[in-house]
Amino acid sequence: TPYAAITDFTPDTSFSVSKTADGEQLKKDILVREAGENLFLAVKITGLFKNMHIRIMPKQEKPYRRLAKISESQPEFQQSNVQGTLVGFFTPELFQGVAAAGFHLHFIDDTHTFGGHVMDFEVAEGKVEISRISSLVQHFPVDDPTFVHETIDYADLAAEIQQAE
Repeated sequence: TPYAAITDFTPDTSFSVSKTADGEQLKKDILVREAGENLFLAVKITGLFKNMHIRIMPKQEKPYRRLAKISESQPEFQQSNVQGTLVGFFTPELFQGVAAAGFHLHFIDDTHTFGGHVMDFEVAEGKVEISRISSLVQHFPVDDPTFVHETIDYADLAAEIQQAE
């Protein structure tokens, strides 16, 4: 994995969803509750999802293809009325490049048989928990010669990341 985000999740805010909520509207509601779009946030939603649309990146072999190319042929799956947990992060536009700006969410159902990167969702009922992230620490693979000596093509990198997200 070229990138991972982790946190010691401790919610600062939580609220219940008691009627069907569209994923895009719910993301807007989260930002309004947290007073803006300039903070990193960790999000956890547990409950019954009316619809869950996910994708799964296929396993890669060397030589590794660019993320945007891989995302063109990724398998996508949908389930309705699925109980589970959605987790992820919101990255402010200000930090595009450090991470992909916007929400980056993953889902796993309660039976651990259905999960992946979230494309779209609707919550039928559940609980939303939000944690404000006050610091950012990055670690670099300084002992990985493949990374250290790789020539990286930056020309379309930002656009490719947005396309893949």
